[in-house]
Amino acid sequence: MNIFKEKGFQAILLIVVLILLFNLYTDWTINSELEKKSVVTIGEIEKIHYFDNGEPRAELVFVFKGKKNKAGAYLGSDIKKSNKIGNRLFIQFSPKDPTVFKVLEDPKVPKALVAPENGWDSIPIGSGLN
Repeated sequence: MNIFKEKGFQAILLIVVLILLFNLYTDWTINSELEKKSVVTIGEIEKIHYFDNGEPRAELVFVFKGKKNKAGAYLGSDIKKSNKIGNRLFIQFSPKDPTVFKVLEDPKVPKALVAPENGWDSIPIGSGLN
C-alpha cells in the first residue's frame, strides 16, 4: 500500500498546498502594495489572544486622518512576553486601504511619541528609538 496513491492523502496534500499558496500570495500582495506607497503610525494593543500553538494574536487600534482602524496580527514568539495590552507598536499601512497593513514589532514606540494625523512616510528616526 503506497500512501501517496491514497485519495484521502492526496486530498489533504492538495488542501495544504492550496493554503500555503494562498498565504504566500497574500503576503506578496501586502508587501507589494506597501512598497508602492505606505504610511507609518502608532497602534496600541487592545487585546491579546493566546492559542494552543503558543503564538499570541494581538488586536491593535490605530488612528489615521481621524478615523479609528483595527488591525490584527500574530506577534513573534520571541517577544510575546514583552507585549501587553496598552503597548504601542508601529504599523505600516496603505493610505488608500488601511486594511492592508503590517505590524512592525521593532523598534518599540516611546510613550512620549505622538503620531501626526496623516502618519509618517517612514519610522521617525531620532525620536529616542535607538
